[in-house]
Amino acid sequence: MDSLKLALQFSYKPNALGLCGRKEPEIYELLKKDDWTDEETDRVKDFIRELKVLYAYLDAIGRACGKSPFDEEVVSACIIGWDKWDRYGEEAAELLKENLKQVALPKKLDEIAQLPAGVPLTHNFHTLYFGAVSKDIPRVLSFADRCKVSLGTVVGEGARYNRLLPGLELGEGYIRVEAAFFDVKPGDRVFLHHGVAFEKASRKAIQLYEGNLRDVIDTVKHSWE
Repeated sequence: MDSLKLALQFSYKPNALGLCGRKEPEIYELLKKDDWTDEETDRVKDFIRELKVLYAYLDAIGRACGKSPFDEEVVSACIIGWDKWDRYGEEAAELLKENLKQVALPKKLDEIAQLPAGVPLTHNFHTLYFGAVSKDIPRVLSFADRCKVSLGTVVGEGARYNRLLPGLELGEGYIRVEAAFFDVKPGDRVFLHHGVAFEKASRKAIQLYEGNLRDVIDTVKHSWE
């Protein structure tokens, strides 16, 4: 259930903006409950399956390592980071290529199988890898910055966070934070998606996240030059 809550909290803002999945705002009311019925759990799983891009990654990672796409390790690996990509990355990349055929540009799909083994197939990989194809669209870097999973430190009503700069450099930025799911206070470390604090950041999660993000940037950076 924790993994399903993480996926829901992560998807909240882009779903509300109409960027992914079917509109079902009432499903987020379930996040106010401590426990879900079996029917509610199945409803959330069906909802997540309709988040086509996210589910493509969850399914590929899960199948590569023999786990459910809703497994806690799988969901955390995709959204936050993981330390096992070297073991499963190549197989997951092949599965991902099949999963993404309906939602991604064929030009970039042809390149997925050529990626170095062990590239973190996180949400940040998707945002930056496919974002590079659209770099001629105005403000695409700004959109990629909001769409990526960011790490922030709460300050007042916002957070200082790792902003994307030209050339995929990282610098300090400031963004207003929507705390829709839990209270935040100054000094809290949180993971952000489209300005929403969707998960508090533990020390271990921060280490995985930062290492994975560096690896993703090193892999895709040339595409943005």
